[in-house]
Amino acid sequence: MTSDAIEHASAHKPTRNIFKRPLVAAFVLSFWSLCGLLPVSWASAFGGFTMNIVGRFISRRHKVLANLEIAFPELSLRQLNQLACDIHRNIGRTWAEMPHLAEICRPGSPWIDLRGSEHFEREIAAGRPVVFISAHVGNWEITAGIVAHRGIPLTVVYTPNPNPVIRRRLHRYRERLRCRLTPKHSAARPLAKALSLRETVGLVVDPRARDGVLIPFFGHPTTMTTSPARLALKFGASIVPTQCQRLDGARFRITFHEAFRPEDVPPGIDPEIALTARITGHIEDWIRSQPADWYCMRRHWPRTINGSREATASQCGDAQETRQLIS
Repeated sequence: MTSDAIEHASAHKPTRNIFKRPLVAAFVLSFWSLCGLLPVSWASAFGGFTMNIVGRFISRRHKVLANLEIAFPELSLRQLNQLACDIHRNIGRTWAEMPHLAEICRPGSPWIDLRGSEHFEREIAAGRPVVFISAHVGNWEITAGIVAHRGIPLTVVYTPNPNPVIRRRLHRYRERLRCRLTPKHSAARPLAKALSLRETVGLVVDPRARDGVLIPFFGHPTTMTTSPARLALKFGASIVPTQCQRLDGARFRITFHEAFRPEDVPPGIDPEIALTARITGHIEDWIRSQPADWYCMRRHWPRTINGSREATASQCGDAQETRQLIS
């Protein structure tokens, strides 16, 4: 359940930024080294303060505001700008907490309020493989550590950072989560192996996947990956939505929601779309409940969608109806 969020924020086009990459790496590594010397709460606060300032000037801020305008049209411009600042603050805290992942995730950690673990423990006890799905909300990195630190074999997918210096440091931090890390471009075989052994895997799901199906997200169609659904269907796995909420400072509530399975889909409904719609519904609910936790620094809805508006609305409506049937 690790993510490529830092990768998105620090990735640059090589032809334009051949000189910037070493500077970015030096800044990021110095930032992490300083945060590693501080207590968890201090590091988190420092990261939030820093990103709250920097976030006002970064180029991706307009994408944050564009996403928020679509998701929350009822908010005024002033409210949207305040929410954007809160989102940047959460991102800064998340980056600053990277050196402290092991301490935050350990069993009995004072930083974690754990709820709903019986939902995945029941599936594992029944001998079923489990697909944990999470989203870029709260501190999405720690959701994997909560499972793996309890001795449960977990394979998670991540997107390698294009900057090799940052990539190596990130990998070192993520190894402390105690899960198997598999890069996105070669994840198919490790995921299949884990599920065939009736183990668990973790995926962070984002709107506007390159390959996916049209699903309503905040009332507007976007492409959502069907990978979790396809894995569940192929290996008879249970899907466990895993939510991370930032409570205050570096304290979190991790909630494992009730599992759902391919056989829960009523006859006559495309199970791949049905499961994907239900996953998307969970993600939307999480964001609505605490929008300041949402990492949305890239566009989550396409500017244009292939096909007529009528066809798009029809597909979106079908998926919405399917979601209601299986919820």
